[in-house]
Amino acid sequence: EGLMTMEEIAHRMGLLPIIMDTTNDHEEYSISLDFTPESTATVLAKDLTFTNCKTITPDMPIAILKKNQNLKFSCNLKYSSKIEGGHAKWSPATVVF
Repeated sequence: EGLMTMEEIAHRMGLLPIIMDTTNDHEEYSISLDFTPESTATVLAKDLTFTNCKTITPDMPIAILKKNQNLKFSCNLKYSSKIEGGHAKWSPATVVF
């Protein structure tokens, strides 16, 4: 009841606006979280741990956890200033119903 899948949480993380210092191409960016509430709690963007980046929406909800639930993950971010065609959003598609 009320459980979120990994895909839903990944989608919400993908929508999180992040500010990066892009002057250094070799700099590593990451986001991590290890969150275990004592009671029902909403995980917000400000609960995340950011390395070399930050979010502009600290109050954006990521997930709602009940007592005895936890959320633990880490993300590595890659900045690219050019479109390399490696992402699905740059690929043409045909939709059929």
